Amino acid sequence: MIGSYRKTGKIGTSSPKNKGDAIKQAAAIAYSTAGKSRKMRGGGGVQGPFMTVKKKDGNRPVKIY
Repeated sequence: MIGSYRKTGKIGTSSPKNKGDAIKQAAAIAYSTAGKSRKMRGGGGVQGPFMTVKKKDGNRPVKIY
């Protein structure tokens, strides 16, 4: 995406003011197409447990991701 910004000065239909803004916008587009937010990049792609179930042999809850 940065390559297209260098050639045309645009990323998609928007035209960022400088290269730094273009990099931020390209990263946001990449994360949104991957289905992840930028804030979660250090913690992985799972937001939380899908569901909590109890084990057969006890009463301790187990989180399923």
